[in-house]
Amino acid sequence: MLWKLPVAEWARHGLTEPSSLLTLCPLMCATTMQAGGFDGIEIHGGNGYLLQAFMAQKTNQRTDKYGGSVANRCRLLLETVDAVAAAVGPERTAVKIQPGITFSDLIEPEADVKEVSRVRER
Repeated sequence: MLWKLPVAEWARHGLTEPSSLLTLCPLMCATTMQAGGFDGIEIHGGNGYLLQAFMAQKTNQRTDKYGGSVANRCRLLLETVDAVAAAVGPERTAVKIQPGITFSDLIEPEADVKEVSRVRER
C-alpha cells in the first residue's frame, strides 16, 4: 500500500504535487477510521502544519494554482476536505484552522486572516 510509505519516498512513485495528498489522504483516513473504530476525521490545518503552511503568504511562494491569492492558497485545504468527505462522509469530516497564528514564524497579514475566514464560509 503506497500510503504506508514515508512521505520522503512518495516522489519515487510520482507523488510530487499537492494533489498527491488528495490521492492518499482519503484512503488513509477511511482505513484508519474503520480500523480504529473512530467516529470521524479531523483535518488539521493549524499549528504550522503543511495545510496551514500552504495558506500562509510567508511560506507559500508557489506560482501555480496553489499559490498567490488567498483563495488559491486555501485550495489544498478545501480540496482535502472535499476528498476526505467523499471517502468517509461529510458528517464524519471536520477541519481545524487557526488563522492569525504566529507559530513557526507563520505571521499572516491581517487582511489574509480576514480573507481566509471568508473563503472558509463558502
